[in-house]
Amino acid sequence: MIPTTHYMEEAERLCDYIIIIHKGKKLRQGTLDELLNGDGSKGKVLEFTFENPGSHIIELFENFRFKVQWENNDEKGIIVLPQLEDDLAEFMAFIRDSGIRLKNLWFRKKTLDDLFIPLTGRHWND
Repeated sequence: MIPTTHYMEEAERLCDYIIIIHKGKKLRQGTLDELLNGDGSKGKVLEFTFENPGSHIIELFENFRFKVQWENNDEKGIIVLPQLEDDLAEFMAFIRDSGIRLKNLWFRKKTLDDLFIPLTGRHWND
């Protein structure tokens, strides 16, 4: 039996065609590539944490060009950067100009979870 935390990863690895259903309503369908890159971007996901997290940092990001998804009680931010090189420079300039000190910064590819959360407002296993 597959642990529940791995269902999305298993779907990405095994399925040729995926349908995302939430509360009985079909939200999206297609191949993994169609679902993840349907907006035309093949961007990377940027995840970051801060030296001193707090609500004041989240407020600073309200005017940032990219929508930030907050996790872990608003201690971790997640942004999809469509054009990594240009967008990363803009992100780092925003951090510097805002006086924010990053603790961690890492990149990863987009996943089904990155699609599911904005569509439903929650993680698939919530």
